[in-house]
Amino acid sequence: MTTFPTITVAVLNLDSRDLLLKQLEWMDSLYKSLPAELRKYVYCLVSDNASRDDSAKALAGFAEGREWFSYSVQPEFVHVDINIITCYEKSDTDYVWLMAVDDYICSGENIVQVLDLLKDHRLSGLTFPISP
Repeated sequence: MTTFPTITVAVLNLDSRDLLLKQLEWMDSLYKSLPAELRKYVYCLVSDNASRDDSAKALAGFAEGREWFSYSVQPEFVHVDINIITCYEKSDTDYVWLMAVDDYICSGENIVQVLDLLKDHRLSGLTFPISP
């Protein structure tokens, strides 16, 4: 049986509820499009930077029943570097694929390709190892 490294697709959000809802819908469809045997290697995390809209409420509603999804809400606004660090700290996977709320992964097949690259120890510019 082939094993793959685990990866978290981490999404940064700030006051973008409408984009966030579209992103969550898209991530849900991507996750469902993955081959069943690969789903255990892929997770999604949204780090919300104390949005003043109702992004946190949308995140809480979306998280229900999705074990592959988690989120973190900053209690107060922090600069983007702290929000990025939060993504790494909250992820317990081998790799983190960092993106903004308005970025999209084209297809589940792209996630499979990244997993294949990481399995072969070939890193791309999208991923960075969390531990040495």
